[in-house]
Amino acid sequence: MNRDTCVVVAFLCFSVLRCTNVRAQPARVPESRIELSGGVLWTGTASYGSRDATLTSPGGEPFRLFSAASDLAAATGVEVRLGARVTRLVRAEVSGTYAVPRLKTTIGRDVEGAAPVTASEPIKQFTVEGNGIVLISRWRIGSRGWPFVGAGAGYVRQLDDANSLVQTGRTYQVGGGVKLFLAGSQGSGQRPKEIGLRVDGRVCIRTGGITLDGGAHTVPQFGTALFIGF
Repeated sequence: MNRDTCVVVAFLCFSVLRCTNVRAQPARVPESRIELSGGVLWTGTASYGSRDATLTSPGGEPFRLFSAASDLAAATGVEVRLGARVTRLVRAEVSGTYAVPRLKTTIGRDVEGAAPVTASEPIKQFTVEGNGIVLISRWRIGSRGWPFVGAGAGYVRQLDDANSLVQTGRTYQVGGGVKLFLAGSQGSGQRPKEIGLRVDGRVCIRTGGITLDGGAHTVPQFGTALFIGF
């Protein structure tokens, strides 16, 4: 687990501890049946490790020419979300994201002692995910904050800058956060019932896509969005 992922886990643990230390108080359950939101999502770096370029010596032993280390750099993108109330405290959501992280490869440890060289290329990344969240009814933060936990899975599509390389994969994520209700009304027809701010942290596991090493990779994610409920 990398450092950024540990930060997300610590954030989630702090949120849970914070909630359990807030005195329970009666609160009106959010009434909206449909919720639309849009905001920004930061995704941490996915490291693909390093590999050696080798030759076989006359004695049969591998001889390293250089090493190449690659990663998909952290990036901030946009996220849109559509949610629907399933039960009093359960919400089903569909979300989509778009970001352009850079795929970086550093060539170093050259046998001739050359300085390391880094090459990078932008990768267009799209995801579509289905999620479920559960509002924590017993505790709330302040007078307007509702903590929640959630999990989901989805599809990721990645393209290089020339659109000549296309790779797809899957995503799995778990996390939690807080929904802060800034305004509310009884609402009618198309009038919004609730307006607020959502902040959450997640641990995301990606398989497939442009992985280079063929493995699964865990990355942290932080997001914030404005939501409107109808």
